[in-house]
Amino acid sequence: MSPSRSISSAELPADVVQRNAVAAHEALGRGAGVEDNLRGIVHDSWLRSLTFLPNPATAGARLFCSEEELEAYRQAHPLAAVMPVLDRLLVRPSLDAGMLVAVGDENGRLLWVDGDRELRRRAEGMLFMAGADWSEAAVGTSAPG
Repeated sequence: MSPSRSISSAELPADVVQRNAVAAHEALGRGAGVEDNLRGIVHDSWLRSLTFLPNPATAGARLFCSEEELEAYRQAHPLAAVMPVLDRLLVRPSLDAGMLVAVGDENGRLLWVDGDRELRRRAEGMLFMAGADWSEAAVGTSAPG
């Protein structure tokens, strides 16, 4: 690990963290590879994404199952037990707050997406919806979670 990666981004001013990320993204676009001045979690995600998606133009979410299969998967998933709590604490307050709440599995697949109705409609236009695969392998580093 380089010395710059040993510093936590929490120890750096936000503008420095942002400049480092922009510079690293530009270097990546020039084919220079992934720079070490990124936070470790971002650096590692970029490397994984390059492995999965050497051409970012091929990235994109896709549905991973039918509605019936999704419903069966959600009912059997361990997170189903806590969804009533998440609904009460996160989803309901988000309905009028202009926010979305997305809950996915360990593979980056979205199982529940709820919140502001207009935002949900717009998000569905880019397949940010329950039943979509938003893993790093499918969409790269911009994947949730």
